[in-house]
Amino acid sequence: DDDAELAASSGDDGDGGGGGERVADLDRQYAALGPMSHAEKTIAVVFALTALLWMLRRPNFSFFAGWGAAFPDVTDGTVALAAALSLMLLPQAPGDAAPILQWRAVNEVDWEVLFLLGGGFCLSLGFQRSGLSERIAEQLASATDGFAAALVLCCVTACALSNVVSNVATASILLPSIACVAPKQGLHPIALMGPVAVSCSFSFLLPIGTPPNALAVSTGHVTKRQMAAVGGALSVLCLALLFTLYAMGTLGLVMPLDHVPPSVAEVCKLKPDGDGARNQ
Repeated sequence: DDDAELAASSGDDGDGGGGGERVADLDRQYAALGPMSHAEKTIAVVFALTALLWMLRRPNFSFFAGWGAAFPDVTDGTVALAAALSLMLLPQAPGDAAPILQWRAVNEVDWEVLFLLGGGFCLSLGFQRSGLSERIAEQLASATDGFAAALVLCCVTACALSNVVSNVATASILLPSIACVAPKQGLHPIALMGPVAVSCSFSFLLPIGTPPNALAVSTGHVTKRQMAAVGGALSVLCLALLFTLYAMGTLGLVMPLDHVPPSVAEVCKLKPDGDGARNQ
């Protein structure tokens, strides 16, 4: 009892005083930071203004159309570039000629990863504008007769594409295109769109898949070869786990999947015969 009271009074939570020591170490590090400098305050203000401009460009409020309505050619990228340019012009301190963001810091950016990630977004935009995304969806729908085969094929395709282009772009390519595949089998669209949306997150193979992948490679602690070796196995494991959970009826516990909503039947041009399984 005396030992327990001593540990409690000293901040020891039973792990050798580690809890209290960690808190004290954080307090020392915070104190060592000191007050915010002029440059740090300026960066905070620029970041807050940038985020505010992003949110208010097209907020879709009934009482406010957004400042983007007056400047239709201005995009979020324009705002980001303006913020970066302002940091190259604003001084580190009053009367100091040195800017906050200097060119040597720009040279230290891992441009290879950024161009790789941007190339994925360009590729996904090419998929959409060329009509290739619709063609892929049509082939997926026509290549399978049963729902189980369509589920496996669509999920594997989503996982494969998300490792080449960004997962957000993969979802935007596939989900609208496969929305009517499940209703034609008499099932709710979520029965297929849900697993496919989750499969788009199994992009562990390449840095281009998601920004976190790119950030991990940019640190230099993880090489592309290591990410590909571990990420490939992890993608396969996640797909197997997804199919197992789906076969156990886990998604059906969240919402009923054995019916087609009337609004979906109308969009997918299904006969109102109750089963929603045949196209007009």
